[in-house]
Amino acid sequence: MATIEDIVEKVITDKVFAKQLLANPEAVLRSEGITPTPEMLDTLKDLDEEELAKMAEQFNAGNIAM
Repeated sequence: MATIEDIVEKVITDKVFAKQLLANPEAVLRSEGITPTPEMLDTLKDLDEEELAKMAEQFNAGNIAM
């Protein structure tokens, strides 16, 4: 089972994973063992690849919490 930190790391290092996450966040998160909250899905639905990468980097740096 992945953690949010694992997902963030994959978003930063794997562009294909990031695209898949944006295309179908619920299915991708569930396949990683994470039950997505409505808030998670709502946040992800409005992001593009650049915004997702920026958010992941900020989370990784400790600047935002999920």
